[in-house]
This record gives sequence, C-alpha cells and structure tokens, in this order.
Amino acid sequence: ANTDEVEGLIPRVVKSCGMLDGLVNSAALFTESDVDLTTPELWDREMAVNLKAPFFLTQAFLRQLKHDQRGVVINISDARITCPDSEHVVYRMTKAALSDMTRNLAHHLAPWVRVNAVALGAVLPAPGKTQADLDDIARERIPMGCSGSPEGVARQVIHLFSSDFLTGVVLPYDGGEFLENSSTPAFNYWAQKRKLLNTTHLCL
Repeated sequence: ANTDEVEGLIPRVVKSCGMLDGLVNSAALFTESDVDLTTPELWDREMAVNLKAPFFLTQAFLRQLKHDQRGVVINISDARITCPDSEHVVYRMTKAALSDMTRNLAHHLAPWVRVNAVALGAVLPAPGKTQADLDDIARERIPMGCSGSPEGVARQVIHLFSSDFLTGVVLPYDGGEFLENSSTPAFNYWAQKRKLLNTTHLCL
C-alpha cells in the first residue's frame, strides 16, 4: 500500500461523491507464513495493507470531516486473533494490532467519531476450497454448526453504523467458534451431538 495512494484515495472519492460520513477498512492480505518463512518483504507488505493503510485512510477520512460533523469508522478484523496459532503469523499480528487500534482511536476520537470493528470467523472458503469444505469445518468447530456469510458481515457493519452509543467495540462474527478452546469437554459434547443429528445448517 503506497502511502501517497492511500492518502489520496479519500480526497478523490470526496471530489467525485461529496463528503463522507463513514469509512469501512476491509482490504487485507492473508499470506500463509510461520516465523521461519517470514521475510522482511512479506512483513512489510502485510503490515502495509492490513494495518498501515487502515490507519492512514482513517486519518484522511478525519481530515475531510467538517468541524461539527460526526463520523463512523468500521474496521474488519479477525476473530481468530484470540486463539494463538503458528500459521499466518504476520496476518494475525496485523489483525490484533487493528483491533487494538480500533479501541485506541475510539477513545481518542470520541465523541465526534465512533470507531468499531467486526472480527470475522469462518465466512468464506479458504483458497482452493469449496463451500462444502467450509460447511464440514463449521460442523466440527463452530457451536452454531454453520458458517457465516458475506450478507451477515454486511448486517454487522450496518448495525455498528446505526448504533450511536457503541464505540470501541470489536464485534465477533464467528458463530461462537472462539468462545472456548476446541479441546474442552463442552465443545466436544456439542460437536458430537451435531454429528448425531446430522446437522447441516442451523443459522438463520
């Protein structure tokens, strides 16, 4: 993410569409890497897109607000950051930092600008996988027994935009996947029960 391009994006949009009262930072890289495989180039690229760009887009968004204009910023984070893992290590660090940035900016910018985040769980299949693969994973790992959807993500974003008393919130959209470790007896009980019921899709 080139800093000049990032900082110039908001002024170009304002020139074309008029003043903005909301910003959604959703772009991200999801590069598979562990500690040994992480290069300086991968680190810089992932940090630039996943963390640097949202910060400077937010800065540019703030600059175009009028003195008494209220605004809303929504960041798209990841629910898996609450569960340490060695895969996608740089990605996880960027999303953890993005969630922390959400809370810090919410405190700094109140009361005129609200800053919240949606932390996503299993919503789309991994590259090279199908929806059926995601459904299988959901039945095994997610208490709700199903995956999320892009439409569901949009509903969470709209909710955070319209809820004028919420700021600094990182809202999980993960079907309860990260409520408890998958090795706990309670989780295993419900996972086995869903298998017996042959649950395919419980989410409405």
